[in-house]
Amino acid sequence: GDQAESEQQPAGSNKHPIGNIFGFLFRPLIFILQGLSTLLERILPKETIESIPNKTMALIALIVPIVVVSVSVFFYIRRGVDTQSQVIYRQAMELAVKAQSETDLLEKRSAWQNLLDYLDTTETLYSFPEAQELRGVAQQSLDEIDVVKHPEFKPAISGGLGASVEVIRIVSVDDDLYLLDGNSGSVLHAEWTDQGYAINNTFQCGPGSPGVSKPLIDILPWPVGFDPMASIVALDPDGTIVYCQPNQEPKTEKLTQPVSSDLTDLAGFVMDESNLYILDPTANAVWIYWNSEVADQPTYFFGDQVPPLGDVVDMMIVNNELYLLHADGHLTMCQYSSLVVAPTRCEEPVPYIDSRPARENTSLVLEYPFTQIIYNPPPDPSLFLLQPESQSIYHFSLRSPTFQTQYKPLKLWNEGDATAFTVDPNDRIFFLAVGNYVYYGRIP
Repeated sequence: GDQAESEQQPAGSNKHPIGNIFGFLFRPLIFILQGLSTLLERILPKETIESIPNKTMALIALIVPIVVVSVSVFFYIRRGVDTQSQVIYRQAMELAVKAQSETDLLEKRSAWQNLLDYLDTTETLYSFPEAQELRGVAQQSLDEIDVVKHPEFKPAISGGLGASVEVIRIVSVDDDLYLLDGNSGSVLHAEWTDQGYAINNTFQCGPGSPGVSKPLIDILPWPVGFDPMASIVALDPDGTIVYCQPNQEPKTEKLTQPVSSDLTDLAGFVMDESNLYILDPTANAVWIYWNSEVADQPTYFFGDQVPPLGDVVDMMIVNNELYLLHADGHLTMCQYSSLVVAPTRCEEPVPYIDSRPARENTSLVLEYPFTQIIYNPPPDPSLFLLQPESQSIYHFSLRSPTFQTQYKPLKLWNEGDATAFTVDPNDRIFFLAVGNYVYYGRIP
């Protein structure tokens, strides 16, 4: 008989694991219900318990286990998070100590960067009170090594400009700003007031203004005392020069065409002393209008050495030295000469030189290309270049452009690329545009 029972046992043994699972799941529930029943009997009269509808009792029986399990899970997870945060804090402190102890400057920089990367990765899941303090120490240490300074930028125009505006050029004249909108091809005039800058809606300078039919592509400050009187001068792609000032209709002139070009699809212009330099990529030329006499035939800038101009995004000239900024960020520098025996010569590319400790006299490594270049006059003759992605302004010495300082907002504005900038050298103020917003900050 015992043998028969032992032989029959395996046949029914397949049901035991399922029974065990259900027992595992429902046994705690039975204990909870029994405990609930005992608790109710202790705190409520028997008549009250018997008066509770069966549906209500069933609902209570359903909710209580959920609440109990939820509370248990919460405290379990909370304990796990706290434990993991402590682990992350210890690891972050170890990275900070390692960075502090490094004697090699580049290794120290790498260690601080590793700490920032670690905090970026972990803070989204686990946080600890000291994280921001550690981040601040790491960022400040990196800024000192990389010679990065942070101007305190503020919005120049309350509420920004219209959503359709994209500022692509900024010109500062006295206390006023002139902003070229790349979408409409018109210039906006912002006047300084006690509440900051305010847009002058009566200003005329762009398509629709008298004599102006094409969108404007570039603007420059127009020197005081030059004829005609104007605050700024603008250029359209077909060679129309537009002179604009507040409370006046714009005046226009047409550039005299050189023999070898019909001046279509121009890309920009600059001014050095009284001379205008016109960028003409179609003709692969830069034309000089001496003394800004646009009615005279222009002079071809280059000699027999002509750099490619099709990808030039900006240019600047000082003391007959022309700087051409290309789309990939590299520079070409050309020294103008009218002498046959010593014609105009160009150097391309002109390397950016690093001057920071442990990187002296090496080529500056750029993560993103520059898009605009501005000359800063004496007493500090130098170059400023705009790097849109980081919303940074880089400061270089002249000739062999040597890195001096990177100026960068403490936080990125509007999560967009910078689209224009300028420098007021007298008041030492940066103006920075990000799309339809303009900011200003004093140079540290």
